[in-house]
Amino acid sequence: MDIVVQLFGEFVIRIDRITYNKFRTTKVQALLAFLIVEYAHPVRREQLYDLLWPGLPLQSAQVNLRQTLYQARKVLSKAHEAPIVSERGMLQLNPELPLSADIHHFDQNLLENADHDHFDLVTCRPCQQRLAQAVDLYAGPLLANVYLDDSDVFEEWIRNHRTAYERDQLEALTTLTTIYLHSGQYQAAEAAALRQLSYDNLREEAHQQLMEALVLSGRRTQALRQYDVCRHLLQDELGILPSTAIEELNEAIRSSVYQGVAVGRVTPVTIDPESASKLPHHNLPAQATPFIGRIKELMALDTLLGQSRIVSIVGLGGMGKTRLALACAARQLALANQADARFSDGVFFAALVAVDNPEHIAAVIAEAVGFQFQGDASRSEM
Repeated sequence: MDIVVQLFGEFVIRIDRITYNKFRTTKVQALLAFLIVEYAHPVRREQLYDLLWPGLPLQSAQVNLRQTLYQARKVLSKAHEAPIVSERGMLQLNPELPLSADIHHFDQNLLENADHDHFDLVTCRPCQQRLAQAVDLYAGPLLANVYLDDSDVFEEWIRNHRTAYERDQLEALTTLTTIYLHSGQYQAAEAAALRQLSYDNLREEAHQQLMEALVLSGRRTQALRQYDVCRHLLQDELGILPSTAIEELNEAIRSSVYQGVAVGRVTPVTIDPESASKLPHHNLPAQATPFIGRIKELMALDTLLGQSRIVSIVGLGGMGKTRLALACAARQLALANQADARFSDGVFFAALVAVDNPEHIAAVIAEAVGFQFQGDASRSEM
């Protein structure tokens, strides 16, 4: 029989048709929760003494652990005759235990995304699906109904894990919201941004993404109202003003610049593994992290590329000009198979940062696109 465990929100163990959400003692509950969370890591008995019975004399802690282990094994023994194994003073759940826990699936989805070799996370459909599955698993704070009033050590352990998983959930939602914005799924983007704010209503990035989702779906007034909500929250709770990015977005929406560039001019883009192999030639470097925000600038570049042969992005060093250009190039590449594509023959990146002589620019560009010069004359003519 499989053991299905819910650790996000209320701690629940299900074995066959039996549901365990109340245990003989809080120590049994805490021990089971700890062993499941630390499933792959054996733990010393001495660590469990300090975790569950801090300050208790050693002999008393040893007796308590034996009794607590007995009760914990009784719960899991319906699925396996030896659910908890002990070797050389170390304890852990049996690796052969048929265990399925939500946090393990959550971790696995995020790990597979981090290791996945994709062209761009924002346009990778498998990664989007894994992110969506991960955030849906998060039903609330880790082990919300588990606590030990008499152990600060256990409370610190659980608090650290709760914080880490909440951070992972927020980061996953931020990335997912970005994907939805880039692919034209504005209703989904709005829902994901609102979900971020339900965990942290002072998260400026979520307010910004919500404003973008609202204006891109044609609700300019609501987007402006969301800016006011953000500004009042930050002032009342933290005594600070919104970030420059939010202020600029608000001004662009208020003056209708953002809406004029974005609405109605963006074709949703998704690259799946099958279509990725059919893309035109390119040398764009793979991006380990998603391109977050700056939707307005991307949309403006889309428009300008349809009007001009040369478009320059200017700004101070370190402002992200190269990353923005690469994101724009990735978008053009993803659209390259469409009937009205502008760059159906390919998209290439030529790094000119190290070029200190204008005469060398042509050679760098030629190398990037794979062009071979035929003698010095051809080089000078180019």
